[in-house]
Amino acid sequence: MLLFPIDMIDTIINFTNSNGDIKIDNVKQKKLKKRQWKHIDRTKILYFIGMLITMGIVKKPSLRDYWETISLTYTPGFTD
Repeated sequence: MLLFPIDMIDTIINFTNSNGDIKIDNVKQKKLKKRQWKHIDRTKILYFIGMLITMGIVKKPSLRDYWETISLTYTPGFTD
């Protein structure tokens, strides 16, 4: 991996999953509506980082525009 070492990616994954578990436990303790949390893996985090990099290169007026499906403003890779 050129941009981030794999051990750094794994650290991000571990902290993200731990934080998600803590947030869900807090919701359960407060007896609020249960939310679904699915642990992320290396593939998902690398896809997310790739999207962030692409969003830095391909400028759109708003975040919603990256997921637009109209052919005039469609951005390949975001809605796929």
